[in-house]
Amino acid sequence: MTWSAWFVGILFLIYIVTNAFSIAINDSISWTFIEGGLSSATIFMLITGILSMGGFLTHYVSHGITRRDYFYGTMLAGFSAAFVMTVIVSLWNLLLNSAISWLNLEQNLTTRIIDGGLSTVDGSFSIIKLFLLLNLFFFLGWFISAGFNRHWTLGVVLVIASVFVVIVEAHLMTTLLATSVFVVASTAVVILLLRKMTKRIEVKP
Repeated sequence: MTWSAWFVGILFLIYIVTNAFSIAINDSISWTFIEGGLSSATIFMLITGILSMGGFLTHYVSHGITRRDYFYGTMLAGFSAAFVMTVIVSLWNLLLNSAISWLNLEQNLTTRIIDGGLSTVDGSFSIIKLFLLLNLFFFLGWFISAGFNRHWTLGVVLVIASVFVVIVEAHLMTTLLATSVFVVASTAVVILLLRKMTKRIEVKP
């Protein structure tokens, strides 16, 4: 959770600095805070998922925690981190949108953002998509790490499979419904496979 707080704080700082510079040179604000979260927070969650295996598993098992407890604990941590990050990003996005309106900076927004990025409906869609993708990327990272923990060839195969899932989501899922169904189904499959992979996974000293 601390990592998530630091990440969102840094993302917020980057958003403020880059867009303040854009306004100073009479340029346009071309991205929203949620869009920044979609593009960067997913990578953060992927890395977090990758780091959830390896040394953590060895540490937990050496202290008497079962593989089952490790699995459910890590799964809950992933869901919780995705939820908390989504809430924080959404609140900051709401605050920033209000500040833009209060400071009369709408003229600095691009047409794309004016037409959709700040609307309630599109904003809600972005929040849902952000939460789902944060979960997906976390479990894909954990999935890849579990594969390499077993054998490097399996890890490579799972990297390729994960890239395929991301490509399909990014380029073929054109509506919120299609994206939601695909991401939820993909996440569920990955979780089921992770449960099987972690049942008797070898703990390396």
